[in-house]
Amino acid sequence: MRQRTPRRHRLSQRRFRTVNMARGSTDAVRRFSDWYFDRTLPHWRHHVIDQNVGGFHEALDKSGAGTSNGGKRTMVQARLCFVFAHAFQKHGNPADLAAAQGGFEFLSSHCRHPDGGWFHKLTEDGAPLDQDRDLYDHAFILFATAWLDRAGVELARETAETTQSFLDAEMAHPEGGFIEQAGRATLPRRQNPHMHLLEACLAWYETSNENIWLDRAARIVSLFNEAFVVDGSLREYFSENWQPMAGDSGRLIEPGHHFEWVWLLHRYAKLTGQQSEHMRSLYDFACAHGVDKVSGGVVDVISADGTLLSPNHRLWPQTEAIKAHNVYRKSGDKDAGKRLDATLNAFWQNHLKDEPNGVWREHIGPDGKRLRDDMPGSSPYHLAMAVGEILDEPDA
Repeated sequence: MRQRTPRRHRLSQRRFRTVNMARGSTDAVRRFSDWYFDRTLPHWRHHVIDQNVGGFHEALDKSGAGTSNGGKRTMVQARLCFVFAHAFQKHGNPADLAAAQGGFEFLSSHCRHPDGGWFHKLTEDGAPLDQDRDLYDHAFILFATAWLDRAGVELARETAETTQSFLDAEMAHPEGGFIEQAGRATLPRRQNPHMHLLEACLAWYETSNENIWLDRAARIVSLFNEAFVVDGSLREYFSENWQPMAGDSGRLIEPGHHFEWVWLLHRYAKLTGQQSEHMRSLYDFACAHGVDKVSGGVVDVISADGTLLSPNHRLWPQTEAIKAHNVYRKSGDKDAGKRLDATLNAFWQNHLKDEPNGVWREHIGPDGKRLRDDMPGSSPYHLAMAVGEILDEPDA
């Protein structure tokens, strides 16, 4: 697979935004950035690449070694392609480009479904294991190819175009948005894959400057405004016609997704000048109800009335809170600056401190004890996005 000349990457000097940021926050940003780029990314580059089969391992085990027990998900392959393409854009290390290219070659040769779209999962040896064509996976194919195209990887743009054409032809839903699985309508419908489709469309617009991607993003934002937010909170699970599912599932709230939508809506507003009326209320709701008062960590699940349902802390919601706090800090919100400081320090204490290179605490209980020993290959995407947001660089 040939490589085009990449868009000019940003070189290795790391500078930090300091507007409305206390010295302690600046130090916390530098600590997080150094942990990611100097201690974590090199370890993952060395251990997550499957030297025998190709592509990436599904996870690193508790010792930091690559493992694919149970198979390799297409979503993880795509996310790790992004991680290394993103790193190459930031620092220009050829090893990161080689990792991204190798991952894309494996993805293209092993994960494509013969009838269009992408398999959900492969065996450890790279054979099809789960042939479902899942909307969530396709969103990350689109997202990864935007960054691969920026890095100059051949066929990334063509891959995105054929993937989007498949979604439009085979997975579009008459009630708006897309079905969960190609070839069959399943319930519940979820906001989550649509959120990541928005992320992918914005990435492709910023890569190509083609308005068709912004038009696609606008349709998803309209769906968000009209259906996803109910009585002031973001719901997760919906019926065929975008009504919250009956019972408890229709009232489940993931605070991490509140923060994630805030960041995406900010990016959309920056590109279009159109700001969602729900952006601030989602942020305030998550800050008020989704953060553990003792540990400072973002909790897994609450109810629509703010009742705590799961006090545990996954890694990824912490990174989404960092991004959302930084958005408001940059706008001059001093309270958001304080929240960023608190979240960065809680993140360090709860998930990163005192671990070997490349290792973190992926899922912990309210007492800080590990609930999961390995580090899934899906998580470096969240780390990369958080580091990218808080470094002193133009919005990606």
